Formats: sequence, structure tokens, C-alpha cells
Amino acid sequence: MVQELEHDVPVGRREAMKGLGLLAAGLGVEALLGPGFAEAAKKPAKPKPKPKPKTWHELTQSQRNDRIIVRAVKDARTDVRRNCKEWVDDVVWAASGNLVDIPSTASNLYSWLPSADVGQRSRRIRYAEPGDIIQMLMRQRGGGWIEHTAIVYAVYTGPGLPYEGMTFVESNYGGDLHVQYRHISFVGFLDQVQNYSIYYIL
Repeated sequence: MVQELEHDVPVGRREAMKGLGLLAAGLGVEALLGPGFAEAAKKPAKPKPKPKPKTWHELTQSQRNDRIIVRAVKDARTDVRRNCKEWVDDVVWAASGNLVDIPSTASNLYSWLPSADVGQRSRRIRYAEPGDIIQMLMRQRGGGWIEHTAIVYAVYTGPGLPYEGMTFVESNYGGDLHVQYRHISFVGFLDQVQNYSIYYIL
């Protein structure tokens, strides 16, 4: 019966069936599908290319500020042997991928010289944002005034808080060239500081 059924199948079909038998046995891949098919089938698919990381100027302002904070906290509670503004400049330079230096301080000591790399916020300290930089003319403990530069780490505003204020991450606040956190209320800040400017890095 098997032979009779096989003879009833047209010749073309019989050949195809034989080919499928060879394929199932792993012997006729190239004969059926052409040379090189089996080898090509073994090659893994090419991975999709990873997207290129955004450059500093392609980031949003919030992302740039976040990078400044991330870089700044790496130095927290360490002796960096840098004064306040030197350290802030180091942080911005590293966070920006060696693209941005902060400008020199103006003669009034609480602002910077004009630069295309920075923007300036409202004069009200409560509108500062994490990652912003405050340039201030601050009262010294022994009397008189001194310039100081600090990075805003966090801002606390809204009902239900024990006080409204902020946390700085800064170097050399006590004259020891250490990076530290400092919490201060807005009222305390305005009592301590004669004048100030709020900057963000573009």
C-alpha cells in the first residue's frame, strides 16, 4: 500500500517530500535552501546600537542641575583643599564634561561677570532650586563681610514644615577647606547675608 500511495503522488511533490525528510535529518539544508543558509542561521542577530548619551547642552535645565548635585555630594564631608568658589568651579567643570567654567566674581563680591554659560534667577532666595549656585556677601563670625559661594542641595517650602529654608553643600564655610552640608532657614539666610545672586549653569 505504501508503494502504491507513493506512486500516486506527482513527481514534483515526491521530490519535495524527500527534501523535507533530509531537512528533518539535518542533512539537506544547503541542498534545499542554498549554500550559506545554515551558516547564516547560526549567526546571532546584531544588537541594536545604544543611544548616544546627551551632551551637557542637550540636557534640560533640571538634568544639568541634577548632575551638579550628584557631582557635589561625592565630595561631601571630605577635605578638598579648595576654597568655596574654587571647589564649585571644579564641580561644574566635572559635571558638564569639562565644558563649563563659572565666571569670575564681580567687584561687588555678590555677583559674577556676564557669561553665556550661566543664567540668573529672581533675587528672592525662596525661588532658588536644587543645583543652583548662590554667590553671596556674608557676615563673618568675627565681624565684617566676606564673599562666599555655595551650591543649593535642597529647598524646603510649603505648609507643615518646621521652617522654610534650604540646605547648602559647600566648601570652606568654616575656613577649613572641607565640603559639608549646612541647613539654614530663609530668615536666617537673610539675616546673615548682605546681598546675593542666584545662578544656574546653562
